[in-house]
Amino acid sequence: MEESPHGGNQDSNSQGRNLAKRVIVGIVLIPLVIIITHVGGVLFTIFVASLAWVAYAEFCRMFAFWRPALLLGGIATFSICLAFGLKQEASLEIAAIILMALFIERLMRTEIRLFAGSITTTVMGVMYTGWLLGYFILLRNMDIETEAATVRGSQLVYLVLVITWTYDTVAYMVGTFLGKRKIFSKISPSKTLEGTVGGFGASVIASLVSRATFIESITISEAVFVGLLLAVFAQMGDLVESVLKRSAGIKDSSHILPGHGGILDRFDSLLFTGPVMYLYAKLMML
Repeated sequence: MEESPHGGNQDSNSQGRNLAKRVIVGIVLIPLVIIITHVGGVLFTIFVASLAWVAYAEFCRMFAFWRPALLLGGIATFSICLAFGLKQEASLEIAAIILMALFIERLMRTEIRLFAGSITTTVMGVMYTGWLLGYFILLRNMDIETEAATVRGSQLVYLVLVITWTYDTVAYMVGTFLGKRKIFSKISPSKTLEGTVGGFGASVIASLVSRATFIESITISEAVFVGLLLAVFAQMGDLVESVLKRSAGIKDSSHILPGHGGILDRFDSLLFTGPVMYLYAKLMML
């Protein structure tokens, strides 16, 4: 999320306008994501890969001074995501080919003094956006047989989205209007204890509501644990992007989403909660 969440540094008019923009974007974006997740298949895979490509372009914008590979890196990011829809062996082979291609392309096109920074930034951007978002494709394609029922991949994706976006939204609102005590001040000065606690509590409630409505097969204790687990990693994903932006000296990754900033600003928490949910489901639910 952008630097304003969890903090109370904006004037009331600015807060109101920003909140209104966020709500309007959410009204459009959330149903679109729900529909695409429900459809699944190729549409979902291409959608996630496209988001990753845009996020990578924003990452390149943040660190343009290192001259990352914008075009080939974007293609690599898109391809890495698509590879998550293949068998594991094939996806690893594709990742190896892409990595070598990036090194060769940077070798041919980058000055010696910039090579290390350029290839490091390029590979990091591809992994940060394409690799991490790719786990949503694995999650969507996962079906789990439990004693109670079958848990569909779409349900797991919905659960991640509901908990993560609930955390982001409530932490933003509580922090903006009630936040006073700063935390993580060296990383993100706007974060407050009130916003974080509010986000954690709302995440647990969101997980319990999800259990009662569309994923009844998980237990109450499991719903509470997953709510807390994803809240922790939503916070970590938020903080990581905050550090990246601060190190680059910018406020938002882009301005493509009014009130939110860029794709990275909107999906930064999901970059961590998606993989964590997949690993949890694979280790604890299968």
